[in-house]
Amino acid sequence: MPSTRYVHGPLVSSSDLDAHLSLFAAFGLVEIARRDHDERDCATLWGAPGHTATEVALATPGTRYGARLVRFHPGSDVVVRDRNRGYDADAPKVIDFYAPDFAAARAAVERAGFALKEPLAEYDLPEGHFVEGHVWGPDEVVCALLGGPAEFFAGFATVTDRTFSEPQSLSGPVSRLEPAVAFFEQAFGLRVVYRYGIDDDSFRRLVGSRKPQFSLRSVNVGLDAREPYFGLVHYGMPEGSYASLLGRARPPHRGTLGATIVVDDVDAVAARVPAAGGAVLAAPTDAELAAFGPARCALLAAPNGGCYQVVATR
Repeated sequence: MPSTRYVHGPLVSSSDLDAHLSLFAAFGLVEIARRDHDERDCATLWGAPGHTATEVALATPGTRYGARLVRFHPGSDVVVRDRNRGYDADAPKVIDFYAPDFAAARAAVERAGFALKEPLAEYDLPEGHFVEGHVWGPDEVVCALLGGPAEFFAGFATVTDRTFSEPQSLSGPVSRLEPAVAFFEQAFGLRVVYRYGIDDDSFRRLVGSRKPQFSLRSVNVGLDAREPYFGLVHYGMPEGSYASLLGRARPPHRGTLGATIVVDDVDAVAARVPAAGGAVLAAPTDAELAAFGPARCALLAAPNGGCYQVVATR
């Protein structure tokens, strides 16, 4: 099976690089590189002919994890998500950060000019009591502050001694949970690192659902729980009470599109994707990327609605 080396972090299509740089700086990420891409690059890298783009690489200092911003020109009128319908399925939604001191983390976000959506969610899992707040930023990019037992997060984050961890996970609701899990296992060689459920009214309000039928079930898939992973979530809401955003998280649409995954063999991963239930949006090609320099890469679509650029460095 082709081997994933690590999940780098979220991939965001931005209409305003400065605004997103401010958002992610509030969570401790710093810019490490940027690169302009011409129309040929955009067609071969992103499946977006007729566009140029600026790519900005961000990092959590001291780690290999971070995020990537891409500003397409011309921009798109389509935004992946709508903050008034946070329960809609089949597109990435939340970039999660562990906050050891939730009050201090909230203050840092507010000093940067951003606000947590009210109400916050507080819920109990077998491991203890948790609090969660969401920041809806530019282009409806959602970042979450997660507070809870330090001993739990010692096994679920790399950075645990700062205001924020690295981008701990990228999660989103799906219409069909198990096929999404199977895709990440079969295409990328990931595994289930944690399963949990939340039956809590405060979390229902955080999501924005008005339906009383709400019972969150989540499966986290990755290489290791201490490295960035993907959260695949089903809210337990009845069919017809939410929309599917399948196909919306695609370049050059604005918002969180998916993530970057570093692999050993791009061509082998891309070859597995159709049989696993996904699609190849941009075939394997050689390119210069801001985050990685000379690399081979491909853009892949997954059944959870996200798109994933797999990268092998040279």
